[in-house]
Amino acid sequence: MPLDPRNDIGARVDDLNERYRHHAAVAVMERALKDPAVGEVALVSSFGAESVVLLHMVSVIAPGTPVLFIDTQMLFAETLEYQQTLAEKLRL
Repeated sequence: MPLDPRNDIGARVDDLNERYRHHAAVAVMERALKDPAVGEVALVSSFGAESVVLLHMVSVIAPGTPVLFIDTQMLFAETLEYQQTLAEKLRL
């Protein structure tokens, strides 16, 4: 369901929580990435250690999903190397 600014966001969150409460993370992610009613989806990631699980899920469920990485120009060289390596391994 596309967002409509006239709808109450709290009610939408409650509805989605109720609908997906008992679903596994992969099922929820698959629905979000493949449901035409949701519209286009992109993932924004820091490529941090905790991000790898979500990035892997996206790479398996919907490999063509755009993944945005914001380079703040203040990152360590190791972070940039890790981001590049992970993007290559997961084909992001």
